[in-house]
Amino acid sequence: MIKPLTRWYWARHARNNGLPEVRSRVEAFRASDPTGRRRELGRLLQAQLRLFSPLDGAYDEWRRLAREEDPECVLDAWSSLPIMTKKDQRERFPPQAIQAWLGGKGLLNSTGGSTGEPTFFVQDPGMVAGGLALQTLHWMRMGWKPGLPLVSLWGAQRDIGAGLKGLPALKKRLSDYLYGFDVIAGFSITEDTALRLLDRLEAGAPVGMYGYTSLLDFLARTAIKHGRTVRPGQVTTAWNGGECLFPDQSERFESVFHVPILNYYAGRELGPLAGQCRKGGVLEVPRPFVHLELVDAAGAPAAPGEEGRIIVTSTLCKGTPFLRYEVGDLGMAGPALRDEAGLLGLDAVSGRVSSLLTVGGKTISNIFWNHLFKEYPEIAQFQVVSRRDGLLFRFRGAGFSPEREASLRGILAGFLADVTLAIEWHERLPLTPAGKLIHVIQE
Repeated sequence: MIKPLTRWYWARHARNNGLPEVRSRVEAFRASDPTGRRRELGRLLQAQLRLFSPLDGAYDEWRRLAREEDPECVLDAWSSLPIMTKKDQRERFPPQAIQAWLGGKGLLNSTGGSTGEPTFFVQDPGMVAGGLALQTLHWMRMGWKPGLPLVSLWGAQRDIGAGLKGLPALKKRLSDYLYGFDVIAGFSITEDTALRLLDRLEAGAPVGMYGYTSLLDFLARTAIKHGRTVRPGQVTTAWNGGECLFPDQSERFESVFHVPILNYYAGRELGPLAGQCRKGGVLEVPRPFVHLELVDAAGAPAAPGEEGRIIVTSTLCKGTPFLRYEVGDLGMAGPALRDEAGLLGLDAVSGRVSSLLTVGGKTISNIFWNHLFKEYPEIAQFQVVSRRDGLLFRFRGAGFSPEREASLRGILAGFLADVTLAIEWHERLPLTPAGKLIHVIQE
């Protein structure tokens, strides 16, 4: 049942974030002919180049292509522009400079830092609103109705620093209530927590559900272990976030809740990037707001059906430039998902996978560490090592003052109780033979 107050709050949300206009533009782009799609996307890319080319960190290639008058020629030449990595983005467009450029109107945010090094960026108000509109639109296309209660196995502890101060946490709870969100302790879930949630789902009104893939899967595994199912219709739709989704996880969830986990691909920097709207469907790209490419190891366009690096351009962003930005994930698209304006969608996303770590009787999503440590700017990179005798935290960075170390140890002790904790500082953290930092290791 949708409460009248919640229905009103979502209607207000839609108006404030321009949902009708965003939906109209997505539908118009999808319905236009090939020439119309090419010109519209080319025009938007051209506008982004002309906006960002004057910045100090802009690539020379941006400036040259910004002088091109024909939008379709801009689109044709787009794949010749440099690919921007997270390192490039940090060095060329530091958030302080972007904030100054925006006159202080941008929102500072950061990635979770799945490689142990969060990337900070600035989003302008228009991108924040547009991203929320695209998110709401895709939720609706997955079968959710604005105001229908949403159970989230996500990140109530994402803003750890704010949550400890009381008032922001109170505002967050009020916002969740008005939106109809029921946020379960996303970074720590036990079998008891899962069983209590199953009891609530069985007894309550219909809900939608979303969360980290590993946590939704943990909930389904716990239900199967205890011989539990939820009657059909109690969960109307479900989708993942933050991690890759594998077919067996979706099937296992469906065996308990009678709906599959739909694959929803989004990023902190760029918002919604692609997502399924039905079981077995492709992950549709929200064009023209997102222009997505797949490239091989050399940076050339990946062949149809070939796994490639995901490169994203946002035509919404007016803060930190995200032009041919490498998000760090891999994807694949067959020939049917390509047209004159690029990729319509993805067959699969096969990027980073965050698993669960069991320690001290708690099951923790490994993304918890990303969000915890980004509250401590002294930590440039981290690696968590789970051992029989406790947890070892390897850090690279400026080092802690005694007070800051006591602060972190206090949070960890409150969360992990009697688990033995050790902290080491290193000039370099150990990498895999392929040169990748694995941020959580279980020995």
